[in-house]
Amino acid sequence: MVNYRGADDTITCLRALRSEVDYPADRLQVICVDNASGDGSAERLREAAPDVELVEAPENLGFAGGCNLGVRHARGEVVAFLNNDARPDRDWVRAAVAVLRAEPTVGAVASKVLDWEGRTVDFVDGGLTWFGMGYKRHAGQPVDAVSPDQLDAPRDVLFGTGSAMFVRAELFRELGGFDERYFMFYEDVDLGWRLNLRGWRVRYEPRSLTFHRHHGSMGGVHSAREFYLLERNALATLYKNLSDESLAKVLPAALALAVRRATARGELDATQLEITRRPADRSEDDAPVALSRDALARVLAIDQFVELLPPLPESRRVDQSSRVRTTPTWSR
Repeated sequence: MVNYRGADDTITCLRALRSEVDYPADRLQVICVDNASGDGSAERLREAAPDVELVEAPENLGFAGGCNLGVRHARGEVVAFLNNDARPDRDWVRAAVAVLRAEPTVGAVASKVLDWEGRTVDFVDGGLTWFGMGYKRHAGQPVDAVSPDQLDAPRDVLFGTGSAMFVRAELFRELGGFDERYFMFYEDVDLGWRLNLRGWRVRYEPRSLTFHRHHGSMGGVHSAREFYLLERNALATLYKNLSDESLAKVLPAALALAVRRATARGELDATQLEITRRPADRSEDDAPVALSRDALARVLAIDQFVELLPPLPESRRVDQSSRVRTTPTWSR
């Protein structure tokens, strides 16, 4: 579990892990990484949950880096990730571990995640658009509106949500864990995709249940920062995991669509610089143009994706050389 200035939620979750989860306490190592909160969180966590192994990061490593730091302290055969603003059901651990014991080709278990009250869906399946945008099917829909075969049927999926998932520890380390360059968002999509390409299965197990205050950890953060990370990390995930043939077709279109989303989100007039629309007063050409933060976020995401390109080819080489499957058929 990673904490960043969310001690109240984290304490609630840590206590639930110890008091509500049906699993032998001596076989459940609970690790909490405080991501250099700087607000007294570490002290509060140490006092409220003295039986939890608290790891203090030297700086804010993001969700990806914080999880990887926690795994370096893990001693078990399976590592589980749980958001600090989530609460586990009684069988959350036991159901997931049972799948990993029974099915040796399963590398990771994706938990079922509902909202805090259990009324709407947070995660029951993961999809991927052809231009690289990962999404959670049925997210936000009332539980009663989702068919039982989608809600309660175990099945293979492309990825699990990092808010509640289990991975074989040795396998997680072998893959290098979450990609820390992402900071947060899409690290779970990327991990699931890499597992699938190597022939491992990611199994959705509905009995492994959690409840989540969606994006509770993002409270007070401007939406533009979220859009920026989503766009940049989606492009990086495409670049790393698509085959050569598919990447050549998809990446140019994905970049173009990211620009289109920027103009649409920012309500920009994309034709304003057409030569036929020169103003009568030429001085107006020098006037500043207003650009919303949401539009700017997507433009900067492309710029920073390009900034990531020098080291990304090595990651791509590793992923592609380990490929035993084509792009998963559940990509859309």
